[in-house]
Amino acid sequence: MIEKKSLLLLPGWGMRAWVWDNWYECLKEEYEFFELDWEGVTTENDFAVRVAEQVRLINSSELVIVAWSLGTLAVLEAIVKAQLTPKKLVLVGGTACFTARVGYRAGWSRRVLQKMQEKLLLNPAQVLAEFRVNLFTTSEDETGWTEQFENLLSKHQSEFKIVDLAAGLEYLAISDWRELLPQLTMPILIIHGIEDWIVPMSAAEYLRDNLPHPILKLIPAGHLPFFTAKEQFILIIKEFLDEG
Repeated sequence: MIEKKSLLLLPGWGMRAWVWDNWYECLKEEYEFFELDWEGVTTENDFAVRVAEQVRLINSSELVIVAWSLGTLAVLEAIVKAQLTPKKLVLVGGTACFTARVGYRAGWSRRVLQKMQEKLLLNPAQVLAEFRVNLFTTSEDETGWTEQFENLLSKHQSEFKIVDLAAGLEYLAISDWRELLPQLTMPILIIHGIEDWIVPMSAAEYLRDNLPHPILKLIPAGHLPFFTAKEQFILIIKEFLDEG
């Protein structure tokens, strides 16, 4: 019997591991899946630590990591700082720096994120609801994807502690891993929604232009291409996984 390869899935801010559930059935024959989420990560210093701990527990020379949104920042940091060696990496809706800086405009205004952090302490439910709305493009919302996602959320009854959510926002605010990109020498697939309102397409283009071995694939979608454009997402990721 051929041993399965390992595939680790990392979610984004305000999400649990179930966010991945609707696309990877077609890969279960070949891959053993592992998931983590950010529950109990209460400081901005511990996101990469959690990734590194899980990678070491999996202990596979054939490991592929698929990271989405905040998860992309955590995996970039973890690979370099913890000297991890995954065979391949997939960055979905990803960025090396979430907030705009001098000489880097492919991110949110720091002030906008600060307002979100302040509002989180007063009304976390509203902040999460507003964030989820922005996961989808106008056309995706009109065709029912927002409603489908909210139904899925209700099914899983996800609850989030403010301390965990606050740590995630602070991690997004401070993380700037652009200088680490040249050290990521494994094959990397970047999948990005053309109309992503959370992480602009320019962030994906920056990754493409500064990683040693990137492949950039754009999908007509928002921040959840694996949910709203599942068939195209599967074709892209399966082709990448099957190479080499």
